[in-house]
Amino acid sequence: MRLFLDQRWLFRILRHILLFLSMVLIFSWVAYYKSESEAGYPGQLVVVVINAVFFFGYAYLTVYLLIPGLLAKRKISLFILAFLVTGILLSAIKFLFSDFEFYQAISPEAVKISDSGYFANLLVNTKDMTFIVALFAIARYARDHYILESNIRELRHKGLEAEIKLLEH
Repeated sequence: MRLFLDQRWLFRILRHILLFLSMVLIFSWVAYYKSESEAGYPGQLVVVVINAVFFFGYAYLTVYLLIPGLLAKRKISLFILAFLVTGILLSAIKFLFSDFEFYQAISPEAVKISDSGYFANLLVNTKDMTFIVALFAIARYARDHYILESNIRELRHKGLEAEIKLLEH
């Protein structure tokens, strides 16, 4: 439990590395078994790592910059615009690096490469990345809420102890 709740930098970095590696391994395994590519597992692993960098990048940008910088300050319209533009830009850059291979490996019927469908593919990819961002944000804020509630309980307990000591004297 300490690994998931401890706020020291070593535990935080370890948590993020474990999450990244577990997602890469799971998705590369799925991509490899669903793929008809001759690149084999190493080829699928490279494609998944490239995609994971963009998916996680979108999650980190959202959770650590956009939410505290815009959403927490009630700039909702600006947050939505920045969130969508960030997702679409990252999708476009990601497609340059991964050449649609990730989606072709996992779901070839869902991705048709054509000039006319490029923007549609960007939107589909952005939607998929948004799902990962949502999971990341939920996990982050659920953990933060748990820590906050624990701190509140501890402060109440200390407050009651202080009141008892004060009444005893």
